[in-house]
Amino acid sequence: MKKKTVKTIIAIIALLFIYWIYQSTIPHEISDDTFAFLESLKQETQIDFSEIKDFELKWITEAGSVTLIHGKGFRVIKSPKDELNNILSFFNNSGFKANINNTADGEFSWLRGYIKNKDVCVVIERLAGYEEIANQQIPSDLDKRDIFVRCGKLE
Repeated sequence: MKKKTVKTIIAIIALLFIYWIYQSTIPHEISDDTFAFLESLKQETQIDFSEIKDFELKWITEAGSVTLIHGKGFRVIKSPKDELNNILSFFNNSGFKANINNTADGEFSWLRGYIKNKDVCVVIERLAGYEEIANQQIPSDLDKRDIFVRCGKLE
């Protein structure tokens, strides 16, 4: 019985140690800052975004290299067109600048990157309500948008 108790205690200590190591690798202040920024975006715009979740985003630096950033983000599905303008205004009013290296335009979607010091965000907009027509994904609701916002920090 004592050996079993000792093994259990050692296993618990080992798990706690692994958890502590894992937690020490997460930049909490970055996640907390990013979370707070996204919450303020949600409150200021009054948009019914999804819950904030962990996301990765690719950021193209001025040198042209791609950096993978672990950050946070959320989305809103089938949003009215004007909500995108509210999001973009929030970025501009918060001191963010559009970043040309992280901008892309397509036929049914686009991406816009924003930067402020080490804080970076991407806003992805696409036409909502995709249907498969003739083996192609075609948007069916041209008045609505799916909008994704992802933010993190450059190292």
